[in-house]
Amino acid sequence: MSKLYHHALKAGMKIANFNITRILGVGGFGITYQAYDEDLERDVAIKEYFPSSLALRNADGLTISPRDDGDVETYEYGLNRFLDEAKTLAKFNQPNIVRVTQFLKLNNTAYLIMDYEEGESLLLQLKKQVTLDDRRIMEIIMPILEGLQAVHAKQFLHRDIKPANIFINSEGRPVLLDFGSARLAVQDREMTAIVTPGYAPQEQYFGKEKQGPWTDLYAIGATIFHCITGMKPSPALDRMNAIKSSNNDPIELLLAQANVNCHQSIIDLMLKLMSPEINDRPQTAAVALELCRRIWDELNAEGLDIDWDEDFLNAVEQVLVEKRVDNAHEILQQAQQNAHSVREMANQLAENMSTDEDKTELLEKTVLLEKTVLLEKTQLLSQPAAAEEEEHSHADETSDLPLYEILRRTETLLATIIGPQAKNYVKAVARKAETREDFYSQLLAQLDDEEYRQEFIAGVKAFDKKVVF
Repeated sequence: MSKLYHHALKAGMKIANFNITRILGVGGFGITYQAYDEDLERDVAIKEYFPSSLALRNADGLTISPRDDGDVETYEYGLNRFLDEAKTLAKFNQPNIVRVTQFLKLNNTAYLIMDYEEGESLLLQLKKQVTLDDRRIMEIIMPILEGLQAVHAKQFLHRDIKPANIFINSEGRPVLLDFGSARLAVQDREMTAIVTPGYAPQEQYFGKEKQGPWTDLYAIGATIFHCITGMKPSPALDRMNAIKSSNNDPIELLLAQANVNCHQSIIDLMLKLMSPEINDRPQTAAVALELCRRIWDELNAEGLDIDWDEDFLNAVEQVLVEKRVDNAHEILQQAQQNAHSVREMANQLAENMSTDEDKTELLEKTVLLEKTVLLEKTQLLSQPAAAEEEEHSHADETSDLPLYEILRRTETLLATIIGPQAKNYVKAVARKAETREDFYSQLLAQLDDEEYRQEFIAGVKAFDKKVVF
């Protein structure tokens, strides 16, 4: 720890009336600490301006100086912009924007004094849970958009929205952190653009196109992508090159591979926010927020009518029992009443797991059970069509894939042909098809292009040798 943060302030050092307690985070242009305000007797967070590529900590352990004479002008410019941004942030009193209560200029650098709250970053939550359910995604994104409205109203942009910069406090409230003023200072001086690949749109790389609210909204879409897939999105430049050369967007290919369990309207919103072309994105946070509110209404309306399958609930309860969860039945009943989706139920149940490994296993098993029960109910794969039954009586046993694996492969195959909407098609058809043959026939009916139909048939035959088209 000390080796990694050798340039940071040490615990016990004082900045004015603030006693440094510990390091909260280190970035290329600043270090954030937890500290104790000895005057008001409360904990605070302090962000120190420290551009590591331009500056060094002096022997006194407090003062900062540019590395050499050639860095002085850029260092001072960044410092002034850091203070300008502090003054702007101090004007905001919005619950979803980090609150700056004071700023200091000492030790040839500057410090932002902010409220300190217990919690963790969205990135850390995603490392534990991998993905989030539909409602939780909206519960995080809508408040952040409300915060962005206030920021944009003052002609100010964030430019570095990502899961690491969204803090979830102990009450579950999301707060947007790290407005990266020093990064803007470097960009404005026409030096190498500093972006977070995957979350930054193409206009941030070149600086030729005007940046605006739509720039932050791309990053919001990329954050949603991470929440629904558990993966960082493809960089904007890679997307542009792939689309130009092959007309295939890597984002849609990743969605197909991830086999996401997400409401289609959220996927559509994410793709709209992440449109490579500026004019294809919502132009304001207010427009994006209105789209989110419509999705929220859809989720609530669907949640009111949810009808849990009894066999699915029994299977999930057995998993809880195997994990030695006390009061498994009562806990499941509570989740059944509160959850609006299988993923949401899984996340609620995972809170009763004692280790991260058990949490991950429960999340995976719960979603897997839902798919298995769905297909067992439709009997798609348990009985081949009568005409083909005798012909395949001696089929290779390796073709007998588990029920959930057939569904997964069908979703993935169809997604490579028509995109992420394939998931909804597969699920809807699986609920009403009477045989496996009927299942595939109904999916084929969704494809108008004969080339797509043949591609689907060939793909199915590759993994399901019991079907005859």
